[in-house]
Amino acid sequence: MAEHRFDSSEQANLRTRAEATLRRQSLATPDTSSEGIDRLVHELQTHQIELEMQNEELQRAQMELLGSRDAYADLYDSAPVGFLSLSEKGLIVRANLTIAGLLGRDRSTLTKERFSNFIVDDDQDVFYRSRRSVLESRVRQSCQLRLHKEGADSFWARLDGTVVEMSSDKVIELRFAITDITERKCAEEALEESCDELERRVEERTAEVTTKNRKLQQEVEHRRLAQQEAQQTQRQLEHVTRVATMGEMATGLAHELNQPLAAITMYAGSCLQKLRTATADPLGLSPALEGIAEQALHGGAVIRRLRTLVKGEVDQHKPFRLDDMIHEVLTLLEPELRDTNIELTCQIADLPPVYGDSVRISQVVLNLVRNAVDAISAGDNGQRLISLHASAGDGAQLEVTVRDTGCGLSNESPDAIFEAFHTTKSHGMGMGLAISRTIIESHNGRIWVSSDQQPGTTFHFTLPIADAAAVPQSTQLDAKAAVIDAGTQQESIVFVVDDDSGVRTSLRFLLEGDRIPVQVYASAIEFLEASNSSMHGCLVLDAGMPEMSGIELLDRLAIEKIELPVIMISGHGDSQTQEVARKRGVREFLTKPFPSENLLSCIRRITAGEQ
Repeated sequence: MAEHRFDSSEQANLRTRAEATLRRQSLATPDTSSEGIDRLVHELQTHQIELEMQNEELQRAQMELLGSRDAYADLYDSAPVGFLSLSEKGLIVRANLTIAGLLGRDRSTLTKERFSNFIVDDDQDVFYRSRRSVLESRVRQSCQLRLHKEGADSFWARLDGTVVEMSSDKVIELRFAITDITERKCAEEALEESCDELERRVEERTAEVTTKNRKLQQEVEHRRLAQQEAQQTQRQLEHVTRVATMGEMATGLAHELNQPLAAITMYAGSCLQKLRTATADPLGLSPALEGIAEQALHGGAVIRRLRTLVKGEVDQHKPFRLDDMIHEVLTLLEPELRDTNIELTCQIADLPPVYGDSVRISQVVLNLVRNAVDAISAGDNGQRLISLHASAGDGAQLEVTVRDTGCGLSNESPDAIFEAFHTTKSHGMGMGLAISRTIIESHNGRIWVSSDQQPGTTFHFTLPIADAAAVPQSTQLDAKAAVIDAGTQQESIVFVVDDDSGVRTSLRFLLEGDRIPVQVYASAIEFLEASNSSMHGCLVLDAGMPEMSGIELLDRLAIEKIELPVIMISGHGDSQTQEVARKRGVREFLTKPFPSENLLSCIRRITAGEQ
């Protein structure tokens, strides 16, 4: 509560007012006293009036203070927050009506009662620690605890406490502002329960999703395995179809092989006849010998094409030239075209390479051309023509068309002919076009048929052009020559290892004719027994031999630390064998039959130390 103090100006003003009042009163009183008595009476009257005025001022100030006190007391009692003052011993000194209502007690009964009596037993330590912290730090502290309410359940309260020194003798009083936070606590508990419920549901949902994901993964794995099995079945079906096609073409292919064999026989007989005469001119034998070599290479090429189509290699995706592949297929079809008296015209532009499996694409071309042959043979319109055209299509696509002058399509849907087991032939399985569609679509291409021209049918298919950036590096063998010490005078020998006596004999004849030192061995084991680290030259090694293959021999030589540059020769020049040979350090790989000059060139390059 504030005090009212009079300063000097207020006192002077009161004195002036008192003297003026005295003068007014003196005018009504006869002046019968002496001068000294008059002054004394004047002073006394002045002080009396001054005191009366001060008393009036004090009464007015007191009334203001009482009004202010009542206002603050009303505000203190009606505040929405409970206010409580405790002694240093924890006794209640003062309390407002709000805290009395919270505790369910009359305010008059709270004075001098220990506040800890209203605290729930489990929260006594909370209040004790907070009270001690306030006393020690003299800094405002807060805590949350539960308080008993008489005649009702306990409630949650927030206590904000501070310390006040009441007088100069340092009497300490603790003052607390107490707020009912029961609703907030209930909301927090409800929120916590909601969070727990949400976590429980999330865990249940996570477990459910995990279970479904596991089942989905299993289903995906089952589908992947089924897809792999379907792809394997598709490959096997393609292989069976190719074998069946080759069986149907067997007569023509036998004729194609018999032709070079007959030419070789006649060339060889002519040479022998001339050699038996005493006047035989060696230079006159050259044309016949060159003819033998040419016909042997031609027969080997036919066999190689036939073997590639019949055997095939799964997923041998690599860049290849479509025009070269088409020409190889047409070479196999020449006997059948010739026997059926069908003319085939081929128009192929200069095309960029495509990326894919050349064997599977060649099967598509083979199926379409043979279907055209069958369609023409089944018709009787006098025209026996097949036109094959390959050119750049729309965008990054190459388009191939096969047009015939056969009987054309029936009134059925064009898409139906690509269904499995659909056939119009008495001898067909109905799988050729279905397989062709699968192959083209697996290469991101498209195949379709049109029959708008009369007579005949046109088949189209597209393939994407190979992206140079996406094409892997070629798997061709590294042709680096071996490094040979030019300072040594050791003679370089070509060691030939081949289980076929005809190959060994012909290679010895070829190399000795070129004045190249040569040693021949009938097996890998025979060469291994004779080999040593001082050998100098190169090794001409057959890839496929009984007991120990050429690849196995290379592994043994590596263990024995015998280093020789190797030229590998094989009648089965598949890419898998070439890849294995490349990893073993083979310098050159030649597929039989090969031109003799190719082998001699490789040997010269290696033995001469060409870098």
